[in-house]
Amino acid sequence: MSARTLLGVTLLGAVLWGCTPALTIQTIGTPSATASRIDCSRTCVVQIRKSCAFDDHFCKFVIDYDEIHLARGSPNVSIVWVLPDGYVFCKKYVSDGGVVLKGTNDGQFSSMYSTDDANGGAPVIRDCSQHRYFHWTGVNTVPRGDAGYGYTIILFDRAGNQQQPIDPWIYND
Repeated sequence: MSARTLLGVTLLGAVLWGCTPALTIQTIGTPSATASRIDCSRTCVVQIRKSCAFDDHFCKFVIDYDEIHLARGSPNVSIVWVLPDGYVFCKKYVSDGGVVLKGTNDGQFSSMYSTDDANGGAPVIRDCSQHRYFHWTGVNTVPRGDAGYGYTIILFDRAGNQQQPIDPWIYND
């Protein structure tokens, strides 16, 4: 195989790798049996990482856990999503992005906001384009078994360019 052909095949593979979704996206039902999960009873911190094929090229965003399970009998679980440096949850208005519940909120989630506080407290800086953290409180008073809540993570670089969204799940066990 010539060097030119090898380079072409390598570049094509890198482009295709960069185009694959960060997580398995499901529209109904339960997540796959291979999904990674975290079980939370008080506080849950979910890191969002940038994963690149070559230096800072062919990148996608991934999270450590594509399932968050709120432990039965543990109400008011604090959940904080954390972005890497250089990325924020909105470009100008809070409604631009963030961590968004896909369906109707049935009262099981409250205190949903972007913040500059790493512990998920209310933001000191009101400009949401400076916020690397997003907070929810999982009220967690109604067990739903395998009926999870789909949600989407929408993030931007500091220039205001939207990045590929991430679509994980959360459960009231």
